[in-house]
Parts: sequence; structure tokens; C-alpha cells
Amino acid sequence: MEAADAGNEPFMGCPLPAAYPLRLSSALFWVLASVPRYNVRVDIRTRVAQFIDEHRLLEPGERVVVGLSGGPDSLALFVLLQELGYAPIAAHLDHSLRAESADEARGVAQMIAGWGGEFHHQRADVAGAARREHRSLEEAARRMRYQFLAATALECGCRTVAVGHTADDQAETVLLHLLRGTGVSGLRGMLPAVDLHQVQRDVSPGRVRLVRPLLCLTRDESTRTCLARGLVARSDPSNEDLAFLRNRIRHQLLPNLETYNPAIRRLLVQTAQLMGTHSRLLELAIERGLQTCVTPLASGTLWIDRAEFAKLPDAVRQGVAREALAQTLGGREDIALRHALSLVHFLANPPHSGHAHLMKTVHIYSAGPRLYVSREHDPSRTAPPSPQWIETVPGQVQAQAFSASIEFDLTPPPPKTERGTDAWSAWIDFDRVHLPLCLRAAVSADRIRPLGAPQEMRLSDFLARQHVPQFLRRLQPVLADDMRVVWVPGLRIHHEVRLSDRSQRALRVRWIARRE
Repeated sequence: MEAADAGNEPFMGCPLPAAYPLRLSSALFWVLASVPRYNVRVDIRTRVAQFIDEHRLLEPGERVVVGLSGGPDSLALFVLLQELGYAPIAAHLDHSLRAESADEARGVAQMIAGWGGEFHHQRADVAGAARREHRSLEEAARRMRYQFLAATALECGCRTVAVGHTADDQAETVLLHLLRGTGVSGLRGMLPAVDLHQVQRDVSPGRVRLVRPLLCLTRDESTRTCLARGLVARSDPSNEDLAFLRNRIRHQLLPNLETYNPAIRRLLVQTAQLMGTHSRLLELAIERGLQTCVTPLASGTLWIDRAEFAKLPDAVRQGVAREALAQTLGGREDIALRHALSLVHFLANPPHSGHAHLMKTVHIYSAGPRLYVSREHDPSRTAPPSPQWIETVPGQVQAQAFSASIEFDLTPPPPKTERGTDAWSAWIDFDRVHLPLCLRAAVSADRIRPLGAPQEMRLSDFLARQHVPQFLRRLQPVLADDMRVVWVPGLRIHHEVRLSDRSQRALRVRWIARRE
């Protein structure tokens, strides 16, 4: 096969970083080499060690929290990591869904003690959480489990959580995504390593990694690993409950597909790995698209620049729409391809009424060149944040209440040709403002003469003319001094603080939205 170097070529209209190291030939070799080997002679422990090394999942001897259900996959993961010289810490969450779950938790604790391992345990009311949060039992359990694992990792001073997903789980995941409708990111299935924040948004980004060292093994191989070491894995009856879609895939759909192709599981895993190679390229383009046309705001809301969005290639638009919904909802779990496509449609054809619903809990607001996306909210309970005083400049100020920061630079006035600006940065005549500055939400008494306007007007009228949705106007950030509103981030500065030929000092202000 002729090598194709993707290092510096543009992908879907978006240039890749010059140092991007991916070569398609080597990537394809890795895929073919890492598909689970059902007839190999290499022993299981060696394969897991090679998989960990290939994907840089763990450092030698690293302490790692292992999500331990007591089933064969998680038990096999614990003992294999221990035998490979790592320091696994077992973490078991009792979901309290069955009367015998407490006895099973004690049995798991005894097994881990027999292997000289550290054991952490917590009992959770999953059924109660599902009712309170209007989630399915499966989703509530998953959410609480990852919260527990992250908390255990932080408590133990670990940076990594390991779970026992196998190649069979990968095949089921790909089929699950296909049934719900998906794109490249769904077909790649589960990645060997991700930031835990990507799986559970309640976990702060950059603090805990999630790794899956057993994706190179089958479920049968993890079971054999336990049997060879005398470990008695427990069987969770919920894994047989056909009310759950994943169980129907496992017990009905996959066995049926094997009558058409006995190697279907292996081929689904191979598809996931091939799509993983392609999806990384697509992710780079989507990241750039998000930076170009999506701006997070307060109160679980963001706005999308329709003109910039329209410039993106189709595949990138779908990815940007999906990520925008994920940022709005705080997770990707319930987002199907049809939801992303609906948002793409709204961006190209805004609702005539100016307002529409998407996924029941997501609101779409048409605002001229922008489309606002917001999750379900109760405006009466959304209190404006307290004012934040800025005593000195230059510097950077964290605006936590608005999920952003503000950067101040004090410089000589630049030539007009060098005053590059956009809605989220502004040049201000420093001698026309008075410190301290105040960052706060807009109030009804605010007035402004927008840059270029002939006269002053009420700020609320200006926001209405700019198509800012009603529920966002009381949360609109403004930067003010003791005389006037100086700047409305995302919109306009006051006409009287603009730079002129007589300006001596320029204050450049830049609003930086926090992107998760």
C-alpha cells in the first residue's frame, strides 16, 4: 500500500496542525494489528500489557482506580493490572436495586482482600435518583457510578480510572449507536482513553482520565481469566433483562447477525477502530468550527453565528451541531444524529416564529444572524449574578458568574488598520473611563449610545434590536464605570469611549468564553 501523509494537508476545509503525526498507512497497520485475536497464541496478560503500552493508558506502577462490579470483566481487569505491576484500587458502587446487593458487595470486598487489594465501597439510591432526575435507571446508575469513581480517584490521589469494557461491549456499542442513528463519532465506539469529563460532564475536565485496558479481549477471555485464578464472578440479573436495549442487542440481535456472518463481532470492532482513525481528523475540524462560530453564554445557553456555520463542510456542521447540543445539555448521552441534523436545519432555516423546541428540553431562538440554543429553564429562578469590581488594569479577571474571563491590555493607540476587532473584543479610550470598572448583569435603568448611533437609548431597547432573547436580557453582561455602560460584550461599546485621533492611551478588552 502506498503511504499517504496526512500531516499538513487540509481536512474538510480545515487545515491541520503542522506537527500532526498521523500517517494513514501506519494507522491502518495499527487497526489491523489490534483487532481482538480470537485464535492467537499470545497469552492474555501479554496482550493486555501490549494494549496498555500501545495506547499509553498507564504509567509503570501507577495507582489506578478500577470500577469493580464483581462481574468477570471488572474482576479480570483488577487481577491483570495487579499482575502487570500496577497498583489497582477496587471501587464498588452498590446500586441498591436488589435485596441481595449488600451481601454481594461484601463478597466482592472479601475477594479483593484475598488478593491484598485496597477496596472502596459506597451504597447509592439509584432508583430514587432516577425518579428525582427523570432519568432511566440505566442512565441514573451510569451517572452515579462515574461520579463515584471520579470522587474515589481524587480522594486516593489517582489521575486514572479503569473500567472493564471488552471487545464484545465495543461491538454492542457500535450496534447501539447504529440503531439510534450516528455519525463517525458513534461508529468509533468507545476509545481506549478519554478525559472522564467527556463521559460524565459533572466531572471537571482535565482532572481524571478514563481508560479501557480490556478492549483487546473478548468477554469469554475475561471469564477464562477469572476461572484460571479461582475467582467467582457474580452474575447481575439485570444483564438478562430484555427491557434494556443493550441486553436485546447482546442476547438477540448479535446472535441473529452471527447466522449471517460468524465474525460479525470482530468486524464491528474493526469498524470502530477504523472509524477511530478517521474521527480524530474530523474532531480537529470540528474543534476549529466550534471556535469559529459557537460562543457559550451564561445559564446553559450558547449562540451560533449562522454565516460562519454555513461556511463549514457538511460533516463538520453535523459535528459542531452535536457538540453545541452537548454543551447545552451537559452531556452527549441522549443526543442522536437526528437531533444534530435538526439543529443544522434550524441554522439554515430559522423558525418563522423565532422560537422552536428541539429534544423537548432544548429551546431554539432565531436572532437575525445568530441562533441561540438554550436548555429548559425557569427564568423566575435565574437570579442575576452579583457585581464584580475591577480595580486595576491591565490584567485578566475571571468572570465565573458568566463562565468567562476578561483580558485587559493597556497600550498606545494602534493605527486604525491594526485595530482588529470582533464582537468579543473592543478598543476603548482609557482616559474616557473611570476605575473601578464593574462587571455585572444589565439592569432596567441602563442606557447606552451604541458605537455609531446618533443618540442614547435604553439598553433594553438596544438588546431587543439586536434580537437578544427576552430570558437572556436580564443575564446580559455589561462592563460599566460610575458614569455609563462602557461595553456590552458580544455587541457594542459606548460611542463616547471610542478611540479618536486625540486618544493617548488605548484599553483593549477581550471577552474569553470558557469552553468545556
